[in-house]
Amino acid sequence: MAVLIAGLSAGCGSGESNSGAAASTPPSVVEGEPASEIPAVFEGLDPCALLTTEEARTATGAATIEAPRRIVAPGQSGSMAACSWRPPNDLGVQLSFTAPPTLPAANQEKAWTEEIGHPARVSTISGSCHAYVWFSEDRMVDLKIYPPKEQRSSSTDDDVCARSKTLIKQTFAKIPWE
Repeated sequence: MAVLIAGLSAGCGSGESNSGAAASTPPSVVEGEPASEIPAVFEGLDPCALLTTEEARTATGAATIEAPRRIVAPGQSGSMAACSWRPPNDLGVQLSFTAPPTLPAANQEKAWTEEIGHPARVSTISGSCHAYVWFSEDRMVDLKIYPPKEQRSSSTDDDVCARSKTLIKQTFAKIPWE
């Protein structure tokens, strides 16, 4: 599963905002692939429209963060639409929609599943937050929050997922898929 997720969510790009989704980010700020290239399986929802640049910056704790960048990758190994917000010289926030040919089983956590309303798994890995939510039994959404290296902690008392709980819940609540 990790290889599939890493392969599908390896990058992000951006382009125009999709008129079918509530745009949180002005189209002129998003770089990369145009929203019109997002695969139909994602019902016109643009991952760059789900978070503002300020929300991404706040989630990472970075002093500055770049404008969002969208990447779209339809292909034989599944479809992907993603968006990333990066602070200079680090990996900030990445939100990826994936529709792999075979959806990995949801190794879910009860508390997060109840909070989000869909099968979910949220964990801190090397000081970064990785939130996976399964939708429609054929689509998965992956939200990764990478604080700057100097702010990453392996302590469970300083958990980036716990600090980002409100943002995680709000982001997944914006996805209308059943």
